[in-house]
Amino acid sequence: MAKIFIICPNCHKKLSFSEVPGFLDMLVECPICSYKAKASVYLNGRANESGSDNAGAATELVSSDSFRAVGRGRLRLISTGRVFELKPGRNIVGRRANTGTADIQIEGDMYMSRKHVQIDVMDDNCEYRLVEISSKNIIQLNHTPIKRNDIILLQPGDILTLGKTDVVFEIFEEEATQLI
Repeated sequence: MAKIFIICPNCHKKLSFSEVPGFLDMLVECPICSYKAKASVYLNGRANESGSDNAGAATELVSSDSFRAVGRGRLRLISTGRVFELKPGRNIVGRRANTGTADIQIEGDMYMSRKHVQIDVMDDNCEYRLVEISSKNIIQLNHTPIKRNDIILLQPGDILTLGKTDVVFEIFEEEATQLI
């Protein structure tokens, strides 16, 4: 099933829920401010011409193509499935070592630097920036080497190759939105 994204017209929080049959006729309740509106009032960001439900006039459904990530970012090791949560601000990713000071330390790859790459979490978890920090070892994004000092916006599903280790960037979204 598809994921549906909405923006609460009251508190402007971006919310999501899994699509269920008949969701357009259901009321959606924001878990933050308890605002209730019918999901069919707005469809893909455009007002429903025939909609006459004033209580939900400001509800906005957003297509997943235009939705910016609003969950918590994380890195998942492809080989083991181990997950590393990204904290707000700067996150240094590197090899685990006795003298390593990386925020996220990955074991078992001698081709990874102790400080291999930086990931900045910006704007209340809405933007994730990959920053090349002049590591001695190459960084690949989706199997393409990135240039020294590049800053690249990460998208969910991007694969980073750090040394010989592949990690996937993911957004973990809590489904707190209630359908009534």
